[in-house]
Amino acid sequence: MNNRIFPAYCLGLVIGALVLASCSDEAESDGSGGVIQVSGKTLFPALSGATLTAHAGEQTLTTTTDAQGRYSLALPRSWMDGDVLWLEVTGTYREIPVRMDALLGTSAEVRALAGGDDELSDDDSSRVNLTPVSTAEMAQLRARFGENLAISENGPRTVDPQFMLQTASALQLITSDEHPETLSDEFSDTAAFASDVAAVLAFVDAIYDAGGAERFRAVERGFIDRPGFVERVRERPTTALLRLLGQSDDFNRVNVLRAYSLEADGGGDTYSASHDSQVTWSQAEGGEFVVSFAQSDSLLSEGTTYFWTESALFPFRPDRVQSRDTYEYQAPDRQLAVLSTVVTNAGWRYLSDNGVYADFQQSINIEVDDYVAVPIFEYTGSGSFYPTPEVNADLLWFATETTGIALLSERSFSWERLQDAIFLVFDDGTTATYRGQREVDECASRWMADLRGPQGERRLDVVSALCGIGIQAFQAEIVPGMYYQFGRGDEQQPHQPQLKGFALRFDPDGTGSHVDDYIAEDSSGASVVVTVDDSTDPASRFHWSVLPDGRLRLKRYRNTATETGGCAPSEEDCAEYDRRDITLINTIEGRYYWIETRQIGAPNDADEGSANAARYYDKLPTSSTKRSVSDALPSPTAHSAERLDRLPL
Repeated sequence: MNNRIFPAYCLGLVIGALVLASCSDEAESDGSGGVIQVSGKTLFPALSGATLTAHAGEQTLTTTTDAQGRYSLALPRSWMDGDVLWLEVTGTYREIPVRMDALLGTSAEVRALAGGDDELSDDDSSRVNLTPVSTAEMAQLRARFGENLAISENGPRTVDPQFMLQTASALQLITSDEHPETLSDEFSDTAAFASDVAAVLAFVDAIYDAGGAERFRAVERGFIDRPGFVERVRERPTTALLRLLGQSDDFNRVNVLRAYSLEADGGGDTYSASHDSQVTWSQAEGGEFVVSFAQSDSLLSEGTTYFWTESALFPFRPDRVQSRDTYEYQAPDRQLAVLSTVVTNAGWRYLSDNGVYADFQQSINIEVDDYVAVPIFEYTGSGSFYPTPEVNADLLWFATETTGIALLSERSFSWERLQDAIFLVFDDGTTATYRGQREVDECASRWMADLRGPQGERRLDVVSALCGIGIQAFQAEIVPGMYYQFGRGDEQQPHQPQLKGFALRFDPDGTGSHVDDYIAEDSSGASVVVTVDDSTDPASRFHWSVLPDGRLRLKRYRNTATETGGCAPSEEDCAEYDRRDITLINTIEGRYYWIETRQIGAPNDADEGSANAARYYDKLPTSSTKRSVSDALPSPTAHSAERLDRLPL
């Protein structure tokens, strides 16, 4: 998983600044009954003497920017009849062909922003400035809606905020006066580069590979501090409930959602997939909310303790907020006994209190006798979120219109249908509210889960939901094969088709291996795919068997004397250290849907715990060579478009 590109806690977002250009007398004499005067500037870079064109459907109006990159343009009111208004500016900066685009919005939005004086400037809205951010937004919108941009009012909400921020940062580096990067000759201008998903991701990879990670992150963080990008909140609200949606993927189970409830007295609380904390807050002069976490708020993850200290929230655009989070961490197991402070940039969409915008929402059609594998809340108070035993997947059986049973934990629940959700109450007082987000295939989907423990403890997450047909039994003779998690290919790097992604390989002799791959450079500097399995890393080796109840059990072993993995159970000092029990719930056309019960801690330990995860795998047969799968084998299902749904395709 490439965390530097899609970190779970750093789901960055910045949105739209847009720009227009200088004055045109043609608009004054068109007999339309008036104009709306729009003025703004080009930023990063500022383009002087550049050609700026305003578009509304088939209609265009052209002007030129001044020496400071500013413009003023009179838009005819005859344009305000339902079209989407957008701008483009073309020019040259340091001999680089630059094109920046900006979405002003629908005609109704432009009229509302202009107000009664029929003037729209960057004092009214940052939308009038053309910037790398507005260009990155437009690249995604064009990819989704075509060149005419006949989009709905909610169209911009389909933009992936993290990828928009990465694209904008890449554009800024290409036109930077300090440490500039190169625009490839294959692109006619910067906007063409922004529209190429693979090129942008490869550009970011190259920056990181060259040791420029901090430089790139500094560019991302810098957008929030620059005028012309963020539309500040000018009035302090008496109360605020911000439910925020960040980027999510099938791997992440933490920090993909966050909610702040900010009360009028300066108190409040926040919760996400991984923690629940009291907060205090105030509003700074610039309009941002400064949220301080309780000193006791900490999380334990793989031996590292994280202390959240502060978040600064910058609302802008009707449905967006940018946050800058500060936390400290301490990792005694990793030679870091002292506290280190980290500041991250994160981007979110607002959600209403009762769910997501309709653009993102799928209906949940639960019927009587349906089976669904989905995480439920089981609070343990451990304070640990990796793995997270507090949120365990279970197979829910909806027995009647009002009752159901969680089959794995043998817990009963009552349930009811809400307007846009289903609401469950378990026998111990735990509650779960599920809302649909999007479909993955005919069986798998993404749900938003708002989970609350019996004492009010809360978790908020986007989760995998899998349809089931009840608990199924594995047959040992048909188990062998290669099983690719979430389909063949690396969902974190979809622009690298040569990667197959994480897999479990089951061999007929009862052994197998974790299999994963990554891209590295060979001695000549050429890129090569490196595969890691038990032939290169013995710790990847596992042993498998089918249990009497039909579940599939995986065990990994290590030598307790040498602390090395991969030993055989019959060897001296060889002990089990990792166990995974797999409960099969459905199979559809070579895709296996199951629940993995993962052992936490040393098996057979009195304090051992377990965590369940809902997963799906695509099965391919192993080739005659035990350790590999033929490159010629096609993916059994076409998932590339779905997995790129978070990107502008």
